[in-house]
Amino acid sequence: MSRKFLPTVAGVTDTSSPAEREFLDATAQAALIRDGEATATELVGAAIERLEAANETLNAVIHLDLDGAVERAATELTGPLAG
Repeated sequence: MSRKFLPTVAGVTDTSSPAEREFLDATAQAALIRDGEATATELVGAAIERLEAANETLNAVIHLDLDGAVERAATELTGPLAG
């Protein structure tokens, strides 16, 4: 991966680790997709897992379209975050 485009994120040493990817911002996640190290579908799936684990306690997201998010991530689009 082209590391020069990844912003420094405190504590993130291995961007291939799904556990550490949750700390990456959108720019860093876009770099993973662009460089073929992750797909939009993988990153959306990981975000859904984190949301499901925490949202019952936090109640931060009240309108969920998880199936729609997965469908959009799998769609062939153009742009930096295209799946």
